[in-house]
Amino acid sequence: MHNGAHLTLAPTVVGALRDAGLDTPVVIGGIVPPDDVTVLLAGGVAAVLGPGASNDEVVAVVRAAAAGGTR
Repeated sequence: MHNGAHLTLAPTVVGALRDAGLDTPVVIGGIVPPDDVTVLLAGGVAAVLGPGASNDEVVAVVRAAAAGGTR
């Protein structure tokens, strides 16, 4: 997603999952300004990974999200 589309697409994905009765965690990655991270987390995104996140960090965050953690 480019040009701030994460603020449009992520809440739409989270909303569609919830409307379908699913509690599937959504993890976002990329260049996301800190103010946008706050908005995304408040909107139901489980976690936001920044550029340079290591493989270990990605695995840890996804595992935590799947277990109901993060934010």
